[in-house]
Amino acid sequence: MTTEQKILGVLADKQAGMSSAEIGKTTGLSTATLYPALMALEHNGKVISEWEEGDYPRRRIYRL
Repeated sequence: MTTEQKILGVLADKQAGMSSAEIGKTTGLSTATLYPALMALEHNGKVISEWEEGDYPRRRIYRL
């Protein structure tokens, strides 16, 4: 299973979206692997992200 498939799999199970920290914990991917993959998925239109509303520190939430 590729890095991108792991990320897409966990996001498919979570309709509300997930932060990169949650995705990393669930998949076991390191940040050095996770962030480039998230950026590529977003660039290719497979994932969207937005800043979480609320108090600081804000988190970036990723969704399919």
